[in-house]
Amino acid sequence: MKILGIGFTNHDQSVCLIEDEKIIFNIELERITRIKHALYNGNNEDVYKIAKSISKEYKPDIIAYSFLGQVLQDKKFDLYNIATKDKIKDLWFHVTEKNLYYIDHHQAHASYALFTSPFKRSDILVYDGSGLNFSSVFFNRDGVLEDLSHFKIGVVWGKLAVMSFGKLQEGKLMGLSAYGKENAEIYNLLKRRMFPFEEKKISKFFEKILNRFELKDIAYNLQRVSEEETLKILKERKTSDFLCLSGGVALNGYINKYIEDSKLYKEIYIPPACNDSGLALGAALHANYILNNKRVKNNIAFI
Repeated sequence: MKILGIGFTNHDQSVCLIEDEKIIFNIELERITRIKHALYNGNNEDVYKIAKSISKEYKPDIIAYSFLGQVLQDKKFDLYNIATKDKIKDLWFHVTEKNLYYIDHHQAHASYALFTSPFKRSDILVYDGSGLNFSSVFFNRDGVLEDLSHFKIGVVWGKLAVMSFGKLQEGKLMGLSAYGKENAEIYNLLKRRMFPFEEKKISKFFEKILNRFELKDIAYNLQRVSEEETLKILKERKTSDFLCLSGGVALNGYINKYIEDSKLYKEIYIPPACNDSGLALGAALHANYILNNKRVKNNIAFI
């Protein structure tokens, strides 16, 4: 069976192919366009053209995909309208029509992590800026989904990064945190305003504290609060000795180290393309597992 995977999203789009339970390739759109994060035209026209070309050459049996709020070039991909938030109860939910196979954005993140991990089952935390139905989710060892959309840590980092460095520059903010210092006032302000989170007030909040404090100190204390709140989320929900992390926030190495140092989990797995560039592979791996009842043979997360 040949499965074509497509990551329809608003940045870091990707396309992959699985054949006979083997990953053949996974390619990010930015490698073709040479535009970082493929963040430029507000739609999925280019990734659609590439997927159509690959489909013509390889003739896949199944086209698996996830979707996030951008223009689709073919209305047959509108299966996401069926996959409403109230219907997605676990990792295994999917919608099929003819040769199309659809899963939610956060399911694709989770699937990419789990099915390239050494774990048969694990807890999975997926957290990023946004998805079609969720902001953050937790899957327990049985794949049952808990909506953590109140935990908008990716949105918080994204807002401050845009105001400081530009879109998708959260990594610069994380790096800057190493040069900051502890400040009880900043820490307490972030703790009160960020959790619980009020999205409409976030920009004004950051404008105020940016006028009062150095960015590096805000970044340092935001990093500290993020580490503590993430570990709290996990402690309250732990069902396994093993953990997979995915979504853009899983690129935050300081949070990952903080979780590891806590010894809450015996083993932790974070795949390299845990941001949106892993969505195509996540959708294809999900379809392969559900339709063939198998995991891929060449378990290569780095392909």
